[in-house]
Amino acid sequence: MKWLMLLSVFFISSVHADPTYTRALCVAQGNNVGGNDSGPFTTDARMVLTLTLNDDSTLAAAFEGTLMVAHAFSSNGQPLELNPTNAYIAMFDTRTAIAENVNYRPIKYKGYAQFPDLRAVYTVGLESDMWGEFVVDREFANKADFHAAYIFQAGDHMGGTIHFKCTP
Repeated sequence: MKWLMLLSVFFISSVHADPTYTRALCVAQGNNVGGNDSGPFTTDARMVLTLTLNDDSTLAAAFEGTLMVAHAFSSNGQPLELNPTNAYIAMFDTRTAIAENVNYRPIKYKGYAQFPDLRAVYTVGLESDMWGEFVVDREFANKADFHAAYIFQAGDHMGGTIHFKCTP
């Protein structure tokens, strides 16, 4: 998993000072995923999030990274123990930015922008496919670090919310 951190540092090092553009490393590691009335689940996830403020004040986001989530009935308790035999593993690389859902009417994530239809480009492990929506605190530009969450479904039996701490 050291290569994940090295890859993340490489992507973050290319940040520039454009106020309409923010690149952040979003990390979720430990027992911070809940869902399906089970959990918390062990997680090891790193996502490089690139946010762009459009001329009309809407946001667009691009996603690159890897997400590993333990099976709901797995006994592994450490992120470094996750592997294809006990976890859902998904890789993300959107290549093009996803536009925020301007019609998003949040119940829980008020003050957040929603990016629907974030789907893994490759999965390995317990189920094939992972998809969901990613939400980002709209105040991200005014904070040293900010919260984001991925509300996901994997295969036909797993889902939950992964909570990220993002640092520009």
